[in-house]
Amino acid sequence: MLKALTIKNFVIVENLDLEFSKAGFFALTGETGAGKSILVGALSLLLGERADSRVVRDGCEKADISAEFSIDGLTRVQQLLKDDGLFELGHCVLRRTFDRGGRSRAWINGAAATLSQLKSIGMHLVNIHGQHDHQLLMRSAEQRIFLDGFAGAGILAKEVSEKWHVWQTTKQNRIRAEQDAAANAKELDYLKWQLKEMDIIDFSSAEWPAIETEYKKLSNFALLSENMRQIIQIVSENDNSIVDQMLSVRKILDSSIEHDRNLQELGAVIDTANIQLNEFLSGSKSYFEKLEYDPSHWNSLERKIDNIYALSVKHKEPVEKLPDLKKQISEKISGLEGSVDFDELLSKEVEARDIYQELASKLTVKRREGAQDLENKITVALGLLGMKDKIFKVVLSAITEGTAFGQEKIEFCMSNKAVVQPQPIARVASGGELSRISLAIQTVMSNVIQVPTMIFDEVDSGIGGGVAETVGRLMRDLGSKHQVMCVTHLAQVAASAQQQWRIKKNTDGQSVRSSAELLDKDGRVKELARMIGGLDVTNISIQHAAEMLETASRFD
Repeated sequence: MLKALTIKNFVIVENLDLEFSKAGFFALTGETGAGKSILVGALSLLLGERADSRVVRDGCEKADISAEFSIDGLTRVQQLLKDDGLFELGHCVLRRTFDRGGRSRAWINGAAATLSQLKSIGMHLVNIHGQHDHQLLMRSAEQRIFLDGFAGAGILAKEVSEKWHVWQTTKQNRIRAEQDAAANAKELDYLKWQLKEMDIIDFSSAEWPAIETEYKKLSNFALLSENMRQIIQIVSENDNSIVDQMLSVRKILDSSIEHDRNLQELGAVIDTANIQLNEFLSGSKSYFEKLEYDPSHWNSLERKIDNIYALSVKHKEPVEKLPDLKKQISEKISGLEGSVDFDELLSKEVEARDIYQELASKLTVKRREGAQDLENKITVALGLLGMKDKIFKVVLSAITEGTAFGQEKIEFCMSNKAVVQPQPIARVASGGELSRISLAIQTVMSNVIQVPTMIFDEVDSGIGGGVAETVGRLMRDLGSKHQVMCVTHLAQVAASAQQQWRIKKNTDGQSVRSSAELLDKDGRVKELARMIGGLDVTNISIQHAAEMLETASRFD
């Protein structure tokens, strides 16, 4: 519920701070042009409506509107905030600024937000009724939700939606399988051709380095053979070979050791070197002896390597990843070759359709029963609100194929008693009538409506006397379950409120300012007397105002 509303430099409002208790009926009163409806307009903008630079007060660069809401128990709002990472325990603060250039910025709980986010959150916080579009009850989807709630069909409607999606899924599976069958044949041919082309990939990713090494070895066979031959000659076969020189070094060192035993350590070093030299020579001879060159094997390997690299370029994959690609193609072929049971797919679709239609038919029956009861109650309420010639109708229009929300479109309509054909309420009702219709619907469906705060603007347009008193009583009753605010110029309506704010226009001859005052009992009597008698407040009007407050207090 709305806890506080702050408005700065908005139209004629310089600085306004309003605080509200959690529940009840609050009246906003004041002289014409004082800015009562401007407050409603400011709140509408805060809830996501578009605006231009004209909302900024003359002489100011920026308008600023913010509101704090209590969201305890509002699970839908809490989830929306959590989804956007904007949740703060217990409350929600919306803020929006406007500059003279027509630009605006928005925040939710201190974080930058979009108009779309403001709307999605705001529509679950405040329901504004008047001559504007921010009304849940005027939307077909919301009318359906309200009817289902009134008829006790909410759970059944949810089941119908779930079964419809199951039906559509099975239907799409069947259609997709049929469409894929023809395409699969062509794709299978192509994939099999690709797999045949990749027969040459007969190695794993781990084996590729060894193949590459063998290719390099055979490519340089002549060089390797000549190099190894020269190494063997230099080490052991040439005159004055390394082996011979090492033996000479050892003999010279042995003759020196006889004269200095400390040279024995060098002898150990030369012995180790001779051992390693012999191992090197043995390994070189072994490698040289095993070197073989088979022209046919070399030609075959060269062709294989060329083809492998060609596949790598073609598929834009490194050579070492080609075995994995071959495996993927093979698995895809297996998947496409898997048989599809079209009869089973059709059977599942028909079964899902029958289940949906059975539940949807039950939902239709519940909706028709609830619609008749709702029509009667709202028509009675409209009569109390001075609209005795109006008949409220809930029109259920059949939808052949059905939808996620059932087999009918739901629309709240109105007709005159002299006119048979009902029309959508948004099309046939005037602004004042629209507000009273909304009030009647809200009152009858107060246990269904989840939006905590309701604001009525011009709800008393074109009424007076006993009807106005009825409007006040209905709002007071609605305020026992919701937070209800009403902009009104009728004392009968304002007297029923638990709290009353007076909006006053002040001017210094150059500029106009709007201010708000929460009235105490004496202040309310004076304001009601003004509303009854105009500028000429008499003792009789004051007495009448006091009696109206006293009478309204007995409503509880």
